Amino acid sequence: MVELKIRRIGGSLGVLLPSTLLTELNVQEGDTLFLNRSIAKPNTLEMTPLLPADTIFVEAARKTSRKYRVALQALAEERESLSGAPKRPRNP
Repeated sequence: MVELKIRRIGGSLGVLLPSTLLTELNVQEGDTLFLNRSIAKPNTLEMTPLLPADTIFVEAARKTSRKYRVALQALAEERESLSGAPKRPRNP
């Protein structure tokens, strides 16, 4: 978690992002960030360099993979057995 303080910047209020966070997000001065309200977590904001449509797609993919986790795991195991590759340990 990164703690940010709201500061006056000219006639507006804003926050300064630490360089470590900018590096982690792979953004630099002049890039656009999107601030979205989290659907899954009330009272939570998410900041991303992705376009909102990309964020919606990623969230939909996460929900789908959680919902069909067992079926997707079975398909992955079937694929591995057909390819002759050694089995990987299951995640708990």
